[in-house]
Amino acid sequence: MRTLLDTAHGVLLSRMSGSGATCFALFETLEARDDAATAAQARGWWTLATTLA
Repeated sequence: MRTLLDTAHGVLLSRMSGSGATCFALFETLEARDDAATAAQARGWWTLATTLA
């Protein structure tokens, strides 16, 4: 999962939480975020696209 996030277009930062069950990333644009989420979902991974306020 980290490899997918690390190499995604527009990624600013990606990290793994704890033992690796959860990974997250920050993206430059909503479009880049959504593209990465779509790529992860195509591999059968659960995603939650959100924004920081």
